[in-house]
Amino acid sequence: MAHEFSVGLPGPLLAVKAASSAGAAPQGPRATASQAPGQASAAPVSADKAVATERQALRQALSALQQAVEQVSALNKQILQEAEEQLLDLAVGIAGKVLQQEVDAGRYEIDPMVREAIACLPLRQSVVVRLNPQDLSRCRMAGATGSENSEAGKTCFVADSTVLPGHCVVESAGSTHHASLDDRLEYVVDALKSPE
Repeated sequence: MAHEFSVGLPGPLLAVKAASSAGAAPQGPRATASQAPGQASAAPVSADKAVATERQALRQALSALQQAVEQVSALNKQILQEAEEQLLDLAVGIAGKVLQQEVDAGRYEIDPMVREAIACLPLRQSVVVRLNPQDLSRCRMAGATGSENSEAGKTCFVADSTVLPGHCVVESAGSTHHASLDDRLEYVVDALKSPE
């Protein structure tokens, strides 16, 4: 005689109908019940592997992105440094041409440069300042007599056509110092290029 019974399961399987004869043990529901847990446990394991794989891929992508950011930052810094150096070289080139135009036109003061050149020498008894004749005629320090006295000794100004305009040569007791407007520009450039 066949018996019918129903089993309610919490999940997608709502009911199982099994028909069995009186002497045989019902195998359909057991087989179904024994397969369902196995199938259910396989799904979470597969999902965990997928999540772990995705996390690993995200870690690798993040690491690659961080390396790319560091490389871009270093390249940006290098480009900025090279641009600064090129701009400074360009500015110095322009300043040199402007300075030369000013020297050619005679629009500069020779006295401050002469004072600085004399100050670079050690203590002296007498000083000879050699200037281009054009600069000597414009040098107020030279005075009407071509020399001036100081506590340290006598300063004598001499016209020397071998000295370029905007330059001076100062001599004292075996010491010689050359000064020029170009030297002042180089000093400014060196100060700009030196690290802070």
